[in-house]
Amino acid sequence: MRLRYSLLAWVIALALLGVLAAVLGSRRARPADTDPRRSTTLSGPAGARGLADALQRLGVTVERFRDRPGQLAGDVEGIDSTLVLELDPSQPLSLWEAAEVQDVVGPATHLLAAGDGAGWLFRCFGYQFEPVAPPTPATRPGAAAGPRDPAVTVVLRPTEGMAEVDSSRMGDATVAACDVPPVVRVDTVLATPEGEAVILRLTLRNRGRVILVADGSLVENKSLRETAAGEIVLGLIVGRYRRVVVDEYHHGFQAVGSLSTVAWQWLWASPWGWGLWQLGLVGVVALAVAGLRLGPPLRLSRGQRRSSTEHVDALAAALAAARGHDVAVRLMVQGLRRRLSRTGTPMRTAVEPWLAHLAATTQTAATLEAVHSLQALTSGPVSGDGVLRAANAVEDVWQDLSR
Repeated sequence: MRLRYSLLAWVIALALLGVLAAVLGSRRARPADTDPRRSTTLSGPAGARGLADALQRLGVTVERFRDRPGQLAGDVEGIDSTLVLELDPSQPLSLWEAAEVQDVVGPATHLLAAGDGAGWLFRCFGYQFEPVAPPTPATRPGAAAGPRDPAVTVVLRPTEGMAEVDSSRMGDATVAACDVPPVVRVDTVLATPEGEAVILRLTLRNRGRVILVADGSLVENKSLRETAAGEIVLGLIVGRYRRVVVDEYHHGFQAVGSLSTVAWQWLWASPWGWGLWQLGLVGVVALAVAGLRLGPPLRLSRGQRRSSTEHVDALAAALAAARGHDVAVRLMVQGLRRRLSRTGTPMRTAVEPWLAHLAATTQTAATLEAVHSLQALTSGPVSGDGVLRAANAVEDVWQDLSR
């Protein structure tokens, strides 16, 4: 009956674990799949990891920059053929930060900015966003429209000023500003059917090139996979630059944080982390089932220990059956020697020399007679009566010498 209950408990536990695994498997999509940040570390539809992986497969080195823009100049200084990517920063660039990124652009370092998160950076180069509705397909200038043309909701319009100033931090006694550099050439890479620019390539006077991508969705994984945006964006980089530096600081991937925080985020966001959660839950359930008592406790009968008298009787019966009278006599003499010794430890040496010494040192006639009796019994064959006489002699010697 107890075995049947145990099997039933295990079946119920496995069924509950199966239901729990099904519920966890059908939970909402992982945060990485719905994360709206266009970061090269995210593989969801809105991420930009596909762009980074494609560039690496095509021989372009991709480095993720995780510090403030002020440190960017030192990171790219002295390296030729470098392109800095600002992919629709989730934490929008301030004008102060946009000016720092603008200063990085030079003959050997170019810039690609995408999305409204880099709005101030666009204005520092003389352009601003203009929304369009409904979403409009964008094509290369002069090319016929096709089914794989990406749809955009933002276009570029030139600004009127030659400088940008942000005085919103006047309370901090700081004013951010940037000057629009002179542009010697403007190439339209992608435009709407009405001729409104979506991607522009600006050639600056003695300062390199800047690529402006109005709609940040053109660099996300979904667009790169399903539309012609992948060919267009990769064509702007591959074969022109050997190294790409991506700003991940403004996507929340700063070079700070604790290991415990990262591990906790991994446990909740990764399928491997969810697997560990489920294994831990299985272990807890297994412990609970193993510790569950089913049915009343079994009453076990406890046997009583033999008394010392019964043990001696059994030993005597065994020795008598084996005709071990000599062994019994020697064991009794050895026990007497152990009790009379100073340390009380048994000795393995022969008992005859010890009996001879005991006879030489004994002073009473009764004890001497008992010792002589033991010497006679240990030197020849012993009968059943001899065992009894040896026991009496041992008792006499003990009583006399232990006083």
